[in-house]
Amino acid sequence: APDNCRGGQGKKDRRRPLFNQLHCISYPMASPLLLLFLSLAIVDGVAAFHSNAASPGTMSSRQQHEYPRPLHPGGFSLPPLVEDRLPIVAPNEGEYDDGVPPRTDVLVVKPPDMESLWEWLAYTKRRTDGDPSWGRIWPTALSLSRFVLRSLHDEEGRTTAEDEPSLAGRAARALRTASHVVEVGCGLGAAGLVYASSVVSSAAKDGASPSSSGGRGGRGRRRTITFLDREPYALHCVMASAAVNGLATGPIRQPAAGSAYANDGGDVPSITARAAIDDWTLPAAASDDENDGGDDEGGPPIKNICYRDLHLDAFPGCDNRNTVLLASDVLYEPSSVGALAKKLRGLLHPVRGGYALIADPRRERTPGCREAFVESVRCLGGEVATIHMPELEDAARLGARNGMTLLESDLDIDGSLCKSMLMVVHFKGTDASVK
Repeated sequence: APDNCRGGQGKKDRRRPLFNQLHCISYPMASPLLLLFLSLAIVDGVAAFHSNAASPGTMSSRQQHEYPRPLHPGGFSLPPLVEDRLPIVAPNEGEYDDGVPPRTDVLVVKPPDMESLWEWLAYTKRRTDGDPSWGRIWPTALSLSRFVLRSLHDEEGRTTAEDEPSLAGRAARALRTASHVVEVGCGLGAAGLVYASSVVSSAAKDGASPSSSGGRGGRGRRRTITFLDREPYALHCVMASAAVNGLATGPIRQPAAGSAYANDGGDVPSITARAAIDDWTLPAAASDDENDGGDDEGGPPIKNICYRDLHLDAFPGCDNRNTVLLASDVLYEPSSVGALAKKLRGLLHPVRGGYALIADPRRERTPGCREAFVESVRCLGGEVATIHMPELEDAARLGARNGMTLLESDLDIDGSLCKSMLMVVHFKGTDASVK
């Protein structure tokens, strides 16, 4: 070895860069070590390349660790926010065309957790009675999202009975053909985002590739997804999530003449995400001037929104045969279930009616709410069917073999695995010929 590698040399050589110190190793050893180092680097690079080049719905382990990532530290106007990735895999019931259950990954803008949201409400906004429950994705929202994804890809109607389509089967078919979907009490809007992202993905596969302007495609079917919640900050997160997922966004108002939305041709969004503050516990407004006084802090107006307020009929090119409502974890207050039933009926098309899909924990939040809600729906002339959603049991039993994995949000607030059930509600409109 050269003299400067011997122990008698001082600190100067120990401060030399590692690459230069490699010359201190005798040449018979340097070549194998360098080759081993370079080989490991190349293997690691190739593995990373193939991992990143996997199918669009999958992520490498390195990409998975990038989420959640901070977006906003929190201030007076906004709570602390992060961006998280939510992988949704449809339940593996039945065979799919390629043998792989459908999957979609959506980005969700949300508070880091309910605790940090409550601290922000209490200490920054001085709202000690603020409700931070919208700040997390609940297990029922995940179950509803999986049902939505499965229904959109269930062209052969595996949810139908042998002789006549069941109520759940008819609702799933309505979801596939609906032009307008509304998520009531949306919170972070997981189910609605999964629906919208799946619609855009299907439009891209059919040749109407969305452009960089947010899901704008060709002359295919136009759809809307509308998010309703009483919490303005939740709606801010939902619309931010829609934007980061590349969805077109728009206001809830009658489109101006000559706009892309009012024009029946041209380059228009395949689906438009919209949002409005809504409180179904308020009296139903008889006119647009009622219930528009704003909240206690002088914020945006709050009202009990109905179908007329959504201006859905102002979208030419939309087929209004079916309007579908989504909701999860909304049966928690016995005094409001009657108002909720009226709300659902009021949001559906007045002539053709429609369906509502409501995910609820099998173990009720408040005992008796579900029974009271079913009774309220039937008193209004609606029909209700209840089905269990076994996807969590399938995921726990089969694990990665069917592509499903349990998420942190599958755990309830007490840390237990939450099992969900689906309530399918149908209200007929004034047209008795529509089923």
